Amino acid sequence: MPAYFQSLGNALIELGVATRKDSVTVAEEFVSLVHGQLVFRAACGDGAAISEKSRARHVEQAVDAFLLLHPPLPAKRKTSRRR
Repeated sequence: MPAYFQSLGNALIELGVATRKDSVTVAEEFVSLVHGQLVFRAACGDGAAISEKSRARHVEQAVDAFLLLHPPLPAKRKTSRRR
């Protein structure tokens, strides 16, 4: 497994979006959502026509879709011990 996905997976764990068990798979899904359509368009020869505004909109939509698929996990409550 590439270190990139492991690192991204660890960040997704810290953000509460993934668990240790599925972090690499979730990281791969995130990268696929963000890069997928842009890479496909570039591979079809339309890459130069993708404006910066269009790329930014695509990334925002990909992040929104990703968070629908993987909503943040409930935060663990830290219990304080009263004396």
